[in-house]
Amino acid sequence: MFDLDAPGVGAVSTLGNAERFRTNFQAYAVLGDFGDTTAPQASAFFPYSVAVSCGGALYTPALDMTYAVNGDNAAAGGTINLTYNLKPAGQ
Repeated sequence: MFDLDAPGVGAVSTLGNAERFRTNFQAYAVLGDFGDTTAPQASAFFPYSVAVSCGGALYTPALDMTYAVNGDNAAAGGTINLTYNLKPAGQ
């Protein structure tokens, strides 16, 4: 399986601070050729999630490991909470 649209965010300018990106996606397979807008859906929806924290300094980016134990800096099947600490809102 592959996904034609790449997950991502726009440019940010908060040097010295960790940037946290959390999102949920869903993908599915189709029968047909690339660009065929009439191709039928051939699978169920596959939900997946991405949680990444980046920090570092100018020209030396690095993963921020503050929340690594909570599933940060990972991609996985299923969905996640979209809060900075990956916990339900308010916790």
